[in-house]
Amino acid sequence: MNWTETRNSNVNIKNVKLGANVTILDNVNIEASKVDSVQIGKYSIIKENSTIRLPSNGVSNIGAYVIIGNNCDIRSLNIGNRVMIEDGCVLNDGCVIYECCLIKSNCIIPSKMIIPAYCEVGGVPGKDFYIKPLNSSFKKVIEYEAKYLNIHY
Repeated sequence: MNWTETRNSNVNIKNVKLGANVTILDNVNIEASKVDSVQIGKYSIIKENSTIRLPSNGVSNIGAYVIIGNNCDIRSLNIGNRVMIEDGCVLNDGCVIYECCLIKSNCIIPSKMIIPAYCEVGGVPGKDFYIKPLNSSFKKVIEYEAKYLNIHY
């Protein structure tokens, strides 16, 4: 079964390409102009009060099995497959998040920073920012969680 659900959100569907089973919850704002585009992969979920803003080149890709928490501000160039972004995170202009990453609550990722695959990231730059390895088994955990959330929202 394939479906996409958006509720009370500001999404310009013409410029947003959604994969199967994508859920966009209340008060999500996806800012895209007529020439910009956002692509969101299957089984992804964007939780309440989050904003997706396109970087300066006008293209943003969000992979499959991506979970974006509540109150996030996403301005990244690319988010790979199987990425979990917890509540209150800010991903600044042009940053790239590779596959299978966990971005901890209230983390701020600096502009143009590249986060390698299989990493946990947390903290605020200049204060307590860290990047540490994430076990490869976490890939299935994120995939399962994304499917579970899509069924239960």
